[in-house]
Amino acid sequence: MLVEKNEGKACDAVVKRIEVCSGDTRSNLWLPEVELVGPPVDLRVTVGKQDYAIEHTLLQPYPDRISDGAIFNEIHQFIRGRVPNPLPGPVHYQLCVPIEASLPRGRKNREQALESLLEWIVSTAQKLHERRREVPLSTIVVNNFIKGKPEYFDQNFELFRWPDGLQTPYTPGALSMAFCAPEDFKQPLKHSMSKAFAKKFPKLHECKKLGARTILVLEGLDLPVGHHKYIGKVLPDLFAQRADRPDEIYLVEPNDGSIRWWVWPLKRDEDHWPVAGLPTSSGSFFSLGERPSEEMSEWYRQLNGPLGVSQHIPLEWHPAFFEEEELSDLTRGKDERSPDRSMR
Repeated sequence: MLVEKNEGKACDAVVKRIEVCSGDTRSNLWLPEVELVGPPVDLRVTVGKQDYAIEHTLLQPYPDRISDGAIFNEIHQFIRGRVPNPLPGPVHYQLCVPIEASLPRGRKNREQALESLLEWIVSTAQKLHERRREVPLSTIVVNNFIKGKPEYFDQNFELFRWPDGLQTPYTPGALSMAFCAPEDFKQPLKHSMSKAFAKKFPKLHECKKLGARTILVLEGLDLPVGHHKYIGKVLPDLFAQRADRPDEIYLVEPNDGSIRWWVWPLKRDEDHWPVAGLPTSSGSFFSLGERPSEEMSEWYRQLNGPLGVSQHIPLEWHPAFFEEEELSDLTRGKDERSPDRSMR
């Protein structure tokens, strides 16, 4: 993610997902913090006949994320503008950038390092494409990657090639980038989420007393690869410490214009991931309500049946994907606000 805060669009992505799942449309949208009416949450909205109270917060996965993010953004911007589009094959590739990655001093040296990384990505993508049929299906998600140390870097990068036939929100041949999780990622993530919960849960709980269904939107800030696994491990302990839990929690991952935004349900009523919800590493993701196409590989259609089959994801736990241009900034520029609101 390159933008530090996308509060309004992140909230809109969650509301859109609720609309898709419920079949209802939104109405009566208002901003309690602006209009100074009721508990000061970020957003109140009605979908169908259900009132919702929504609170947004940034999720910084570890203390040094902001400074590390500057290096990540420099790598991202350089590679994004120069990597071949598309890379080989009808799949997308993911570059795992080590959190401790650093660039040498001096403009010329930095450019040499970035050019070296670009060359490594292109050559490694070709190697992965050529060996794709050598990787056993049972281990394809685990083994379909190559690690390497490009010249001028002291850290290992990792390039992963998604399997043929696996439908994802990415354009075929596209390259996405994410941080790799450090070995001690679980503890700082738990601390960050605990602080967010302590700040946001009480405000939402006040709205719950008034009859609203409550939602916390976590906006992921350059989360490392595999973050869902870590989030799932820390949720039970965090929830056990609080009686004011909201009805739903979502993780929204903004991306640049070439990749859709992801919306992950983390909690719904008393269930939460990993007890229920997100798919395993061998699962797959479709847009809400879609089924695998008939043109898809036979092995893939057998492995992952249509939505609703036991091997797949129930609709209420299904991730959603949206193009950034589909999303509106719900917390700004709202001219049609009624000053008179009655709280239930």
